Amino acid sequence: MKLSTTPLALLALTAGTCRGETASNDPAVSCCIQRGGTSGTVVGLTGESGICTYKGRNYEASFFLDTFCGRANFPVVNVQYTQCIQPNQEGFQITCLNCCESNYHNFQARCGSDRSCLSANGSAFNTCEDGCVNQCVGYCFENDTDCVNQCDQTVGQSDLRQNCFQTCTEQAELCYQQCVDQRNNSANSIGA
Repeated sequence: MKLSTTPLALLALTAGTCRGETASNDPAVSCCIQRGGTSGTVVGLTGESGICTYKGRNYEASFFLDTFCGRANFPVVNVQYTQCIQPNQEGFQITCLNCCESNYHNFQARCGSDRSCLSANGSAFNTCEDGCVNQCVGYCFENDTDCVNQCDQTVGQSDLRQNCFQTCTEQAELCYQQCVDQRNNSANSIGA
């Protein structure tokens, strides 16, 4: 969309700062520069946005890319995470979530201001994170099942057997809570 010249839009534009960009992996920036425009970033009331000043008019960067260059000529970054899920083992989830975070930050930088790329990156992170958490929950379930099976071996000693089941339940609850806590820490680290 062409940026409006209404006072509110001008306020948002002038209230921010504009930084020129000379080189970038961002397809909108490349398109703007190739067409003879000046690419920049505006920090206004709603945050930071890419702009292209072309023939004296300001355009939102993604709109300029779509309208003047045809997005097909500047393919969006293909957001495809490296494999993060690993075999069940204690402590694997932190490694898995760190892998998801690393992928997320890598693609955030590569997406630039392309909204569809940024959206795909957010979805890919959620899918990656879900895989880590589901694997963690599976690990907890397997350990709980093994624990309960061992309790079943204590035949004829009902007090010991009941204490064993209680211990299994407490360990499983702690394990499940760690899965949730690690996910929350991961989401907080990317600002979600």
